[in-house]
Amino acid sequence: MKKKTTTGPSLPPAAWKKEEAAAYLNVSAVTLLRLVRAGEVPHTRVGRSLRFTKEALDAYLREGTTTSWTPHGHEEER
Repeated sequence: MKKKTTTGPSLPPAAWKKEEAAAYLNVSAVTLLRLVRAGEVPHTRVGRSLRFTKEALDAYLREGTTTSWTPHGHEEER
């Protein structure tokens, strides 16, 4: 019988893959990639893969939070 080896407690990832980050933001992976290409969502690269930290996504959400409502397509120029 093989003995199971353990490496200690499982640690949460330091950064999420695009599917995990998209789920956290409640958007599709395609929408997340569109936001990345537009320079709106902070991210980092590990090789060719995109990674997203919870802290950076939370900051993105905080910065984009508003108390006023504007119809889609009628946003003010920044």
